[in-house]
Amino acid sequence: MTKFICRLFFVMFAMTSLCSAALGADWWVTDPLAMPVRPAAASAPQQNPPLFTWPAKTGSTGYELQILNTKNDVATYRIKDNWLHLSVALPQGIHRWRVRALGSALTGWSNERSFTVGAESGSFLVNTKSAAMLAELQRPHPRGFARGTELAALKADLLSARASDVLALKAKVLRQLGVAMPLEPLMRFDLMASSAATNKAIADVRNRLQDEQELLLSLGLLWFHEGDVRWKNEAMARVKNLAAWDPNGSTGRVSHTQASRTILLILAVGFDWFYDNWSNVERSVIHAAAAQRYSALFDVIVADGSLARNPFNSFNSYTLGYLVAAAPLLADGSSVFDRTFPDALSLYAATFPAWSGDDGGYGNGLAYGLWDVPESVVLWDLLRWSTGFSMYHKPEVKNFGKVLAYFLPPGTPGGYFGDGAETLTPSSNARFGKVFAARAQSPLMNWYADQLFGEDKTWFSMMTRPPVDTQSRDFLDAPNSIALPSVGWTAMHSDLTARDRVSVYFKSSSFGSFNHSHADQNSFVIHSRGRVIAMDSGVYDYYNSPHWRNWYKQTRAHNAITFDGGQGQSLGESGTGTRNFAGSIKQFVQTPAVDWVTGDAASAFDRPLLRNNRSVALVRPSTVVIVDDVAADTPKRWESNFHTPSALAQTSTGWEMKIPGAEVCMSFMASQPAVKTSTDGYAPVPETSAKVLPHVWSVFGVKDATTTATFVTVLRMNCATSEPQIQIDAGRVQVKVSGKILVHQAGSMSLE
Repeated sequence: MTKFICRLFFVMFAMTSLCSAALGADWWVTDPLAMPVRPAAASAPQQNPPLFTWPAKTGSTGYELQILNTKNDVATYRIKDNWLHLSVALPQGIHRWRVRALGSALTGWSNERSFTVGAESGSFLVNTKSAAMLAELQRPHPRGFARGTELAALKADLLSARASDVLALKAKVLRQLGVAMPLEPLMRFDLMASSAATNKAIADVRNRLQDEQELLLSLGLLWFHEGDVRWKNEAMARVKNLAAWDPNGSTGRVSHTQASRTILLILAVGFDWFYDNWSNVERSVIHAAAAQRYSALFDVIVADGSLARNPFNSFNSYTLGYLVAAAPLLADGSSVFDRTFPDALSLYAATFPAWSGDDGGYGNGLAYGLWDVPESVVLWDLLRWSTGFSMYHKPEVKNFGKVLAYFLPPGTPGGYFGDGAETLTPSSNARFGKVFAARAQSPLMNWYADQLFGEDKTWFSMMTRPPVDTQSRDFLDAPNSIALPSVGWTAMHSDLTARDRVSVYFKSSSFGSFNHSHADQNSFVIHSRGRVIAMDSGVYDYYNSPHWRNWYKQTRAHNAITFDGGQGQSLGESGTGTRNFAGSIKQFVQTPAVDWVTGDAASAFDRPLLRNNRSVALVRPSTVVIVDDVAADTPKRWESNFHTPSALAQTSTGWEMKIPGAEVCMSFMASQPAVKTSTDGYAPVPETSAKVLPHVWSVFGVKDATTTATFVTVLRMNCATSEPQIQIDAGRVQVKVSGKILVHQAGSMSLE
């Protein structure tokens, strides 16, 4: 029975990791933050050769991995790491694999897992010690810039299609020539108590150095483009300034990791791009300063195995990208960069982005997905230019375009799901989208890039992006909705290609509330006609601020279920988030007229509920139906939270929200008598000078504590359709609306 359920679940949702746990006990102890098991049982990896990873075993001297094909031929590999990149593709068909730890920590074999290599699996070869890769590390400088036909195409584009962008870039850079360079900070940030002032000081240094990085890249681009010595001289002066900063001081790894990695990249790019212009003494100083910063970061990320044990350390995970981008630019045949680069790149290709699956989802939130993936293109371009290795072929990266197109479609009014989402704007979304789409081109990405506008075109990553084929400008042959099982996200649109679309976003994630995610399993966000209807509330003033901890991360700050005065999902013992209390997608169905998703968040609470099922349906063109079925072993006063940018006014038949151009009519029914309460603003108030958007928190709660409850909410965008007919019977909900009959029963939804 267990095997049947797992196979059925895989067919519906491809979330095989849950099935593998049911097949028996492995030698490793299950830890949600350990290296995941890949390929998962009964999976179909989208890359060939597949990536093999498993949890690290403390005390082991290495691992032995076996791969068996359908003829029971066995290939055995002895490796030191808890991951393996094969150097050749596997033949199509079903394979099986198992692994054991060696040394004093010798274990038995792990469970045997099968996986299928299909014709659709794309190539992603990672051979960091190949002769070709090692030869690239000895190529003449500059290494980290476009070459060959790519360079010719870029130069032609800068002289024609982007000539006006070049003029705008020159004007921007000219305003910065001779401007005072940043001074080395005096304070040690690691010795300061956490506060709003401390976090602001850390952010100020980080942002100033990121500005320096962007300025250096722009100066270098202009130098390569037209050879004006003003650009070269300014760039070299700024590199020399940062080379003099103490690698172990205020911007060192211990005090400020973000500052140290940015300075490392600036030194590496400056060393490489202007190599022939430096004196031998200057080269030595820059190289030594970069080596100190690089070694300090490498030791705590790669050498000590911390990231291999926990690839979900967001600081280390993202910082490793700086190491693999910088090392090839500084390699000289005998330095730390040459010795360590193969291991650093091998680990990076195995783990980044850790928050994703083959479907491209990004479980650490929408904003951090943009800041980690599209913002990585500078690192990935430098790596590709210097070594030929492309991260864009990795499925998790290549498929990230689905996140952009479906969760930030053209005209989206804002972000949601996770820290910083409210800071996203149409102009920044356009830049992120075009920067990424040009480097991971597909019909979907080409259409997407052509629909975006308002971005700052003078960013280096924008100036160096390849031209995009916009032949799909007028038509996109793609479904209107999508589910990303790896992260538990669903997007449903009335019409993906229409800017006046109705969009419903739903989340019930295995990542729980960990790191930059929130305790918002089974929550939703709704947009209509470019306006926010149902919002994620709160402000990312700074990590672990009073507002962040006591509102922003909490379940009650989202459109989700709570009880007994706002008690919600677990944030773990620390109160900052955990993967141990998570949600999952149980059902996702697409039809021409109605799409719906069902999530289960019963296990997201400290004391798991008996049931916490929510189904959300989009009835085209403009009606949203939400059904909640909750149960516990003790009576609770159940609550449905609803967050809007404007108040819900009661009418004779329900509630109404008037937003210019996007009026909404709301019907609500509960299985027990319920009452609505509303609160404006936030408590605690966020510590930020940024504009805080209007917010009204409405709670629909049952009057008396009960062990079970059912809530039905129907939202009619533009109040365009007739009022729904809602019936709640024992264990069964029926909603008639827009000529359709939806039934929710036994934890799932169906269309009659």
